[in-house]
Amino acid sequence: MRTKRFLLRSLQATDATTLFATVYGDPVVMEHVAGGAHASQSQTEAAITEYIDHEARNGFTFWGIEDRETSELLGDCGLYLLEGRGPEVEFGVTLRQRSWGMGVAAECGEACIEHAFQHLGLHGLVAVARAQNTGSTALLQSLGFEHEGSVDVYGGPHERYALGIDR
Repeated sequence: MRTKRFLLRSLQATDATTLFATVYGDPVVMEHVAGGAHASQSQTEAAITEYIDHEARNGFTFWGIEDRETSELLGDCGLYLLEGRGPEVEFGVTLRQRSWGMGVAAECGEACIEHAFQHLGLHGLVAVARAQNTGSTALLQSLGFEHEGSVDVYGGPHERYALGIDR
């Protein structure tokens, strides 16, 4: 998928070094992500392998966000079976700190939502975020997700948001 500034592409094993150094290994970035920061690059490699396998099985995954001008990998954005098993499909995004506040998540989120509804034929998406992750909750609301209450997922309390095709 292409947006004005970014390419959303399948992650590759060779992306592990960059993603571990700038995203998955960064405790600040991963503060509100289930499981927290990856302890090693091999943990990031395993996550990428799972994302690749998930896409092969389901036709969607967390895709890498590549800056079209610089070719830098900024993080991931995409769709995944909720808690890895579904049946609901979850929207999510994880960005390196240097890319926060630049509209990356919103631009890529819009592309993922459009892809979900227009190309994958999905009728709804969910998203979960910890209540204290105000950046994520604001993003979800700006993308049209509606707050549905609290749920216990990924081993702890999260706020649940939903978005339907008739948005």
